[in-house]
Amino acid sequence: MLQMLRTGPKRKFIYAASGYIYVVGGLLSSAIMWLMDVKKDDKWIEQKPILWLLTERFQEVSIWLLLTVALIIFATALMKQMADPWVVEKLQFILDEYQDRVFKNLNVPIDHNRVTLFKYKRSLFFRRHWLESGVSIWGLLKTRRFCGDYLVPYMRSGHMTLNTKTIFYVDSENSAKSQGVAGMAWSKRGVVILPDLPELTSTSRPRTKESYASVTKSSVRFLERYLAEGRTPSRAMAAMPVECNGKLWGVIVLDSLDPLGVTAQSVEHYTLTVALIGHLLERA
Repeated sequence: MLQMLRTGPKRKFIYAASGYIYVVGGLLSSAIMWLMDVKKDDKWIEQKPILWLLTERFQEVSIWLLLTVALIIFATALMKQMADPWVVEKLQFILDEYQDRVFKNLNVPIDHNRVTLFKYKRSLFFRRHWLESGVSIWGLLKTRRFCGDYLVPYMRSGHMTLNTKTIFYVDSENSAKSQGVAGMAWSKRGVVILPDLPELTSTSRPRTKESYASVTKSSVRFLERYLAEGRTPSRAMAAMPVECNGKLWGVIVLDSLDPLGVTAQSVEHYTLTVALIGHLLERA
């Protein structure tokens, strides 16, 4: 289960304070290492037994203090590598507004109409794929690819359905092997729209499931697992590639339980919005 990117007060504070943490951490490290080198016969301390006693006790734990400071600096550096909270908030606002405007006239709950941003990730190991048959007879690899490139969920509109198992395998060498509406958009580097898809239930005929799987580039096995979990496959979908710094960064996917919830107008009227997302991602 994958968790969408979010931000909060703690992460904002750490991100904002990271510059100060580097400075303070550097000064503390220097002070600790200096005190570690102090000797009892140093002129400035040889006539101060109480001060030397304190220094000696400090030296006993100094290596642990130095490691603690190093870990704090390392954790802060990792936090800085994550997206800027300001950018995350603006991206979330754009996705929420996109959702409200595109799906505003539909008679289904808002969480059934979603806008999801997927990010391209290279060389991920043992991710579950949607192929009908496994690529290996060995247990772990029977439903998982040893290594591959994927579009993984990065952010989603709204405050519900923020956990998902859905990822899309992409093959840069053979577009026919790319999976799902997102994989199609990534491979062709263009918009893909799939409106008015058939309604699927656990009792749907095999031919209906096969038709849905063929159009959406998924699989009957995936659909049956999806239905078994009590979930309803989308009735309309669209996907658009997102570029950042002139390169493909990921894909935006629109999906709705309304068969006419996603139309060509849903995409054409918001190309500028997608371009703005790409520009914001340059700062992420």
